Amino acid sequence: MKIAILIPAYNTNYCIPDLIKSILLNYNGFIIIVDDGSKDEIIFNHKLVKIIRNKENRGKGYTLMRGIKFAYNNGFDAVITIDSDGQHDPSYIKKFINYNKNIDIVIGARSFCTKMPYHRRLSNIITSKIISYLSKADIVDSQSGYRRYVIKRILELNLKENGFQFESEVLISAGRRRLGFGSIPISTIY
Repeated sequence: MKIAILIPAYNTNYCIPDLIKSILLNYNGFIIIVDDGSKDEIIFNHKLVKIIRNKENRGKGYTLMRGIKFAYNNGFDAVITIDSDGQHDPSYIKKFINYNKNIDIVIGARSFCTKMPYHRRLSNIITSKIISYLSKADIVDSQSGYRRYVIKRILELNLKENGFQFESEVLISAGRRRLGFGSIPISTIY
């Protein structure tokens, strides 16, 4: 399975250099950054990093799909999505890569511990239960953006959402089509 790292980014220029360095310590593969029309253009020069820029802010869903389509058109089978704000620890990348290749979506599941503000914990627990019900699947952390997607399966879903709702829409649509889900425990960084 040929895998690329996909980073949707919006106004997180200050995080990108450290994030890329940390990713490259854990994964010596291709990284796609989709800059969603940041105020200051994201710039990072490295032979393994490709930056695509939306001319204007289009939303996380649009940005993720643009990166997924780019990866597909360049021969990748899967992407691992990592948020650009430093909340995902790249040391888990190998676990995502080595997870059962027959699983279509692998989610990095945070423990809803005291490091996470109470209102965020409550929101994540409730939302995950609702998404689990709607998708007819057991989704431990529906709000985690740290995921591995098998590209071909995601492109078959006919997704419509362009904003943050995209990540929930993917899970609901995938569950209803009986795609395979898995999860990996990850640390909670706030």
